Amino acid sequence: MSANLRLATLGLLATAIPLAAADNCPIDPEATGTFSLVGIKQIKFTGGVKPNILQPKKGTPELKVTSSSTKFTFTKEGDVLTVSPSKCSSTSPTTAAPGPVPATTTAAPATTAAPATTAAPATTAAPSKTPSSTPATTTKATSGAIAMLATAFVPARAALTLALAAYLAVGASAQSCDSVMTIETAGMAEPIINAEMKTGKSDPCPAETMYWEHPPSVYGGYKGCVGENGLVPCANNGFEGMSAATSRNKKYTFDEATGKCVDTGKTIADEKLWILWGHPMDKKELVARTGQEPVVTFPLARQPYPSYFADGGHGDDAADLGPKLKEFQEYLGAFTKDELTKFEVMPTEGAEQGMIGLFAYMALKIAMTTCNRDIYHFVESPNYGYDNGESARLVNMFGSKFALGCPNETSPEVRNTPFRKFQKGDVKPVTITTVGWAPGQPLPVRMGGDGKNYTVDSTSPQSPWFESLVFPENPTGTIKKVKVPDAGRRVCDGVYLYPTYFGHPDASGVPTYKIPAADKPDCDAWAFSITKIYSAAVRGGTVMIKNDGSDYMVQKIENGEIVMKPANAKYPTYSLYAASEIFKEQVTKMRNGLYSEWMWWGQIQIMDIVMEKPLSDPTSWVTAYSALMKEKWEAIIDGFKDCPVVELTNGHKGAYGFFKFLPPYIGGLGNTGGHAWFDKVLGVSTTSYNWGWRSGSDPAAYYGEGYTFMDFQRMQLYRDLSVYKEVGRRAKIVCSGGKLPGLNSTDEWMAELDAKSGSRRALVEAHKEMAEDVHKAHANRNKYSEFIQDVIAKTKHFEDECGPHFDMDCVMEYMGRHGSDVPLETTTKA
Repeated sequence: MSANLRLATLGLLATAIPLAAADNCPIDPEATGTFSLVGIKQIKFTGGVKPNILQPKKGTPELKVTSSSTKFTFTKEGDVLTVSPSKCSSTSPTTAAPGPVPATTTAAPATTAAPATTAAPATTAAPSKTPSSTPATTTKATSGAIAMLATAFVPARAALTLALAAYLAVGASAQSCDSVMTIETAGMAEPIINAEMKTGKSDPCPAETMYWEHPPSVYGGYKGCVGENGLVPCANNGFEGMSAATSRNKKYTFDEATGKCVDTGKTIADEKLWILWGHPMDKKELVARTGQEPVVTFPLARQPYPSYFADGGHGDDAADLGPKLKEFQEYLGAFTKDELTKFEVMPTEGAEQGMIGLFAYMALKIAMTTCNRDIYHFVESPNYGYDNGESARLVNMFGSKFALGCPNETSPEVRNTPFRKFQKGDVKPVTITTVGWAPGQPLPVRMGGDGKNYTVDSTSPQSPWFESLVFPENPTGTIKKVKVPDAGRRVCDGVYLYPTYFGHPDASGVPTYKIPAADKPDCDAWAFSITKIYSAAVRGGTVMIKNDGSDYMVQKIENGEIVMKPANAKYPTYSLYAASEIFKEQVTKMRNGLYSEWMWWGQIQIMDIVMEKPLSDPTSWVTAYSALMKEKWEAIIDGFKDCPVVELTNGHKGAYGFFKFLPPYIGGLGNTGGHAWFDKVLGVSTTSYNWGWRSGSDPAAYYGEGYTFMDFQRMQLYRDLSVYKEVGRRAKIVCSGGKLPGLNSTDEWMAELDAKSGSRRALVEAHKEMAEDVHKAHANRNKYSEFIQDVIAKTKHFEDECGPHFDMDCVMEYMGRHGSDVPLETTTKA
């Protein structure tokens, strides 16, 4: 990507202006060197030097002299770097240029500034009309003046002139020839943009907040630190909005009358912590540990509609994304180069969308090659959920591609009648049903479209099953073993496929933070995202689909017989054809928004940023993040060690702490309605993840008698490190029998639960009935106390709203994206 494409995501267009080099001095081969530009805002060249400034590059801020006719010294005073050369090595003229002098393009010339003793800031340069790899202007110094290298940026809303400038002092010199110097600059734009936006190393705000300036109509024009969630005023996290500053005991409240933040005197020790979902909030630590201040850049040019996929008519704009993703996966140690040759890459808006598309892709492939219309998705519980209804909707858009000759569908002879259009009733619509399973249970059995029963591990191509896996699993961090034997019937979620989430201990018990490639499932397709490794605010992802498999054939009628004929030369296999149809529909259609070029281009740049340093470098993004995750894990492992109430089951494994309650607190007691132990005793709002036990799965089969789907807790590890240190501190106190200010002890919590329910045994029985059939439990709820009746009613309402698949869009919306784990507290009693 050309280095002068410097439009930051805020709309900043950068123009580099190099200075000419004289050609009457030979080059001194020993006159080279590098100087860090961290903290430097101005560069001055003294003693008659005429530098040739090569195009700026990304990377660590530094100035590198690649060739020079003189020896030189670097002198740093404050934020000014002075380059001072010695006398020319020779007075013999030479015709060899010391470095490339780029061709000029139309741009405003640099302005004339005062002598070098009074450095003036660069003025705003007019942007080049057409972004290219050539600099904008060549400017020569004249007597009594200095010429300036200006890296100028023009924001979308207001002109911004950066303070970085190179100064050429042309004064009295005893040298008999001009000094010439070719230099390269790197990393100069990134820290300046970060400084202007008050982010990165220039961020004045505490963790989980950022600097923002609202217009007068929003919060009275408040300027200052705001919560990253919701951009609400004051230096608090923004979880649950403005009102939570009071209800959750945060450090600041906002006085709307004065527009000022009021210090309440409270600290994190007082706060009711909100630790739900997977919001990445640890940027402060990562900036400090990596030293990186990345900037993603785009040219803000007038462009036509984008074109995607091989048959898009005009080529594939995102063709560069596939090779970059493969390079990235190889860098991470997730796939080998040989493995990656088997896959084709398609763009998405994230792993969630990718998996919904892959479910549709897999179901379409099954419907195209078998008579299965009721298709079953197998998963080992607990597990993440996707929107099966949306996947089925996508599949049924391509009913005309379903296999011919199936029972109770229009005959092949009729469907192949010349000029006849496909009709909706010609085929049965596809349904996709998730079936859960827990180790210790028999594998489930379902009927196929041919009327025969098939177990999950059937090898028959007529089986109605496909399997999905998350590697490693959300929320347990487990590396699961496949059950469906055909790799062509497996789709995998790679949103956590980074060393950061594989702290799984080695044989000596030492966390590795390395992808166990040998344990990676062999999947027909994968979905990825940059969300979990970088930013959830940037919606971008990819899918990889194997480019091998059965040839794509279609059924034709010849002489009254059904024959199979090759169907599509561009997508020769069923896999590639089904994937292209689904993802064109899902991602690149006008009605679905038409994929922005900034999404694939931005992803490429983010991958390059992450790969900037080798994994062996502790300051590389991935390795620094792995070290941060290790510290978060250690904080909660230490805090909950030997806790008599809950057990952390998965230290260092995955992206979430997965807790199980211990007897006598099982049977759903720990997560009862609005009386959860984590909430009432620890002062921590987390999620029970009860919906992760999919229909058919029984946690008691694996964890033991008495366990129900309500006996587990998930805690995401994406917030700032200080949050997990505070959780660990609190856990040590309450797990030792102590009590936190304003909260219950474990014994007080249990006594209050007993009093509310009227009978602990009855409450356990109610949870057991709900686990078996929540609607039946609801019908019989009158035998319980009013408190238990309310718990049953709310649980049923949640099931009615989001069951049976519990896709995360529904779960998060129902619970409230900013609400607590008790999704049911605002539900009216049935």
